[in-house]
Amino acid sequence: MNERDRRPHPAAVRLRGELEQLADALASVRIDALLASEARLADTLAEIARQGPDGRWDRAATACELTAARAMLTRCRRLGSALGDVTRLTLAAQGRSGYGRLPVERGVRHALEVRA
Repeated sequence: MNERDRRPHPAAVRLRGELEQLADALASVRIDALLASEARLADTLAEIARQGPDGRWDRAATACELTAARAMLTRCRRLGSALGDVTRLTLAAQGRSGYGRLPVERGVRHALEVRA
């Protein structure tokens, strides 16, 4: 068994890394990084689905990476929930009932009214 055979699957390593970056973006409330992470994470998941199992990589090392990715996903969920709570409380303090995507016409009209 050579050194390459003892390494985790590269897609598992990328998945953990993408989730770490997502958690960092959530923790620091960097919206641009948060939005950018969505496409990278989707690409990584699509690559994993395409590749399937690969016997060239060590299963135990890959399992460790996936366990770390699962822990990072839990962190992302908690941070996302906390950020959502802060956003809702902030909007409530401003007398707004909630947030979400506005229909395009209403969103544009509202943006123009706010600027006026």
